[in-house]
Amino acid sequence: MAARSKVPAIGSAGWILEERHQSNDLVAQELEDFGFSVRNELDWLNEHMTDVFAHNGQYDAPARVSRAPVLTTTQTHA
Repeated sequence: MAARSKVPAIGSAGWILEERHQSNDLVAQELEDFGFSVRNELDWLNEHMTDVFAHNGQYDAPARVSRAPVLTTTQTHA
């Protein structure tokens, strides 16, 4: 005979409770990860805004931001 595992039967109250705990743990982890990324973004923004205000509002943007976009033309062949 096969040994029975301690996993509750699907649909039982114990199974539902276990699933809810797992989903709550996943949501808590996602929330923590999101909070971490938000903190990093705000730290980055604060650092750059400090640079802006340290130079009396005259901030030199990086070249990739300050250069004009490349204009493309379409050619038609008659």
